[in-house]
Amino acid sequence: MAEAGDVAARQGADLDEDYTQFGPTNVTLHWMDVLLRFEDGWSALEAAEDARPEALAGMTRERQAGHRLAIARASLLARRHGAAAAALLQADELTPEEVRGRPETVNLVKDVVRVTRDPGPALRTLAEHCGLRA
Repeated sequence: MAEAGDVAARQGADLDEDYTQFGPTNVTLHWMDVLLRFEDGWSALEAAEDARPEALAGMTRERQAGHRLAIARASLLARRHGAAAAALLQADELTPEEVRGRPETVNLVKDVVRVTRDPGPALRTLAEHCGLRA
């Protein structure tokens, strides 16, 4: 990952040459994924800070939703339940099918609802759309 980061930094921008979408933002997203696989939520949230907001805004809605889901997972691991719920709702606003259709995402919604004291109407509605009871 360090070597990929060095190459991306030398490249200097997020490019979509040959549909690779390689660049600093892509390296950040992959680094977050690695950290989440090791269940290191705090480090994943710290890594997310490296992504430039304008670069994230330039991604497809599905990719933005995926990033918000990664933020939700990291926040849940870091015991930041409110932030996890907010990120889930942001992902759902971007593209509901990314949030509602995948089993791993349904499990994430279930986990966030379970640990959130008052999930609120929006999160309860999302859980219901995922086939869960909030």
